[in-house]
Amino acid sequence: MRMIFRFFYHLISFVVFCGGVFAFAVIVRTVWNENFWLAISLLLICVIAALLATFLEW
Repeated sequence: MRMIFRFFYHLISFVVFCGGVFAFAVIVRTVWNENFWLAISLLLICVIAALLATFLEW
């Protein structure tokens, strides 16, 4: 039961964090259109890191 709560805690915290990164990506796209794909790749790296951190804690 604690693992389920821990999983949802990590999920919510990383969704909030990735939301901030996505907002940063939108700002980068507005300023420099060339860097939008760099921002998307950073967002994907954050999602992969969130999944790894959640499963490694188990």
